[in-house]
This record gives sequence, structure tokens and C-alpha cells, in this order.
Amino acid sequence: MRSNIFSRKANKRYRIIYILLAIAIVSVFIVQVVLNKKNSTEKSKSFSINNENEKINESKQEDIYGKNKKNHEDIVNEEKKEEPVEEVTALKKGSNTSIEGDAYTFNSSEVKRILDGSYIKDGKKIAFLTFDDGPSVVTTPKILATLKKYNIKATFFILGINLDNYPKSKELLKAILHDGHAIANHSYSHDYKYLYPGGRINTDNLIADFEKNENKIKEVLGADFKTSVVRLPGGMMSWKNKDNAKQALSNKGLNYVDWNSLDGDAEGRNETPQQLLKKAKSTIQGQEKIILLMHDTKNNTVKALPSIIQYLKDQGYEFKTLK
Repeated sequence: MRSNIFSRKANKRYRIIYILLAIAIVSVFIVQVVLNKKNSTEKSKSFSINNENEKINESKQEDIYGKNKKNHEDIVNEEKKEEPVEEVTALKKGSNTSIEGDAYTFNSSEVKRILDGSYIKDGKKIAFLTFDDGPSVVTTPKILATLKKYNIKATFFILGINLDNYPKSKELLKAILHDGHAIANHSYSHDYKYLYPGGRINTDNLIADFEKNENKIKEVLGADFKTSVVRLPGGMMSWKNKDNAKQALSNKGLNYVDWNSLDGDAEGRNETPQQLLKKAKSTIQGQEKIILLMHDTKNNTVKALPSIIQYLKDQGYEFKTLK
């Protein structure tokens, strides 16, 4: 009897063990299936993300390559393509300004007399706003917008190297002419070492650079463009061998024009617009006729220009250009 009871208990215990083992095995199987499915999903996601990243990187590379390729082709085409010169209808033939702009011009040979003190004062206040080193595709349009707002004409001393290096500046040159401003010659290169080796003006190099610049401007504005107004980079006043240079320019019918006032925007101190205005006022004060040196390549001059113009207007100056 006791043996049967023990046997029944043992059988019951074994059944419970078997059931627990079966549950454990099933649980392990289920867990394994779940883990395999999760790993498979993560791998699939990882592959998808990596694949998408590869596509994005390839797309970026294609964009960069395409952009570089385009830029390269543009440069090559710009160097090789010789577009026919279109005559600019606004140009007054044989002049450095437009037909409209001619009404604002003043003879540059007379301005030279203003600068050397031989001009006889007539009581008329005249301001010649002059801008060197352009055109700048960044700042010159802002200068032009300000001048248009105040209905004022200025003289732009152009560098031919900008016309070659920045193709958009050619359109700016046409815009300067179209707005009635005067265009003057500031040399092609602005290269002090070439123009003034050892601090002395090399007259041959100087004349050659001015002639090269004149021809470069004609390529944009047409063969009828002509200017007798030149300004040496740094000014005639800054260099040795001036007498020979003056004679050489005179022989070519060129009038060099320096300045008797300035805003100080090229003095290398990164002056604020307020400081530029203060400098301009201090150099203008007491003068009947002023040739104001500025640069249309300087952002702070853009900001200071409205205040400078307003100051000159308040002082009773009218505005002229150089021919």
C-alpha cells in the first residue's frame, strides 16, 4: 500500500517536472524566435540606413562634382569665348560718360589747377565724389543705389583687372555709365612693384598699364569710349620720378587727378562709418572745391556715404564729375 502511494507521488512529481521542462523549452524557443526577428529587423534597418547614407553621400559627391565641373567649364569658356562688343547706346561718343551724364562733367585739366592751387576761386562750392579700385560686385551696386537715391553723379576710377577676374563687374561698368556717372582710369593692375619699382614711377610701365586698362574698358563699353582722366594707384603725390611721369602723361593727353579730401577708408584701420564721416568733414572743411577720395570696395564707405552726401549738401556743395 505504501509502495503504491509512493509510486503515485513519484509519478505526479515526474509529470510536474516534465511539464515545467516543456514550458521552459517552449519559452526558450519563443525567446529565440523573438530575438532572431528583432536582430533581423535591426539588420534590415541598419542596411537601409547605410544604403540611404551611401545614396546621400553619392548625391552630394555628384552635386559637388557637378558644381566644380560647371565652374571649371565656365572659367574655360570665359577665357576662350570672345563675345562681340556691343555698343552702349548711352555712351556719349568720344567721352567717359553718357549723354545724360555729360551735363554734370567738369574739365579734369581745371581740376588739376584746383589741386595745385593755381585755380582762381569763384565762390562756387563743388564736390567731386571719386571712387577708386572698383567695380566691386559686392559693394558697388550699393554705392550706385545711394547715388541714385540722392540724384548725385560721381567719378569711378576703374581697375581693368577686376573686369577680367569678375565677369559680373562688366555689367556693373555698364550700369555706372547708364546712371550718368563718369568712368576714369586707375590702371589695369594696381601693382605697385610693377608701376613703382623702388618707389620710383616707371613711366613706361605706367603708360602701358593705363593703355591696357583703357582698351579693357573699351571691350565692355565700345570703341567710342575715351577718358583722359587717370589716377595713379597711391596718387602721383606718393612717388618719386614725378616730373618724368607728369610729362609722359601730358604727352599722351592724360590728366592725372589726385585728391584734396578723403574719408580715410583705405588707411588700414577698419574705421567705422562714423569715423569715416568725421575724417571726411575734417578734410573738406574750408575748401571751396573738393575732390573726395573714397573706395567703392569698402563696406563701411557704403554705410557712411549717405551721411557724407548729406553733410556736403548742407554745406551748399553741388556735385560734378570729371571728364
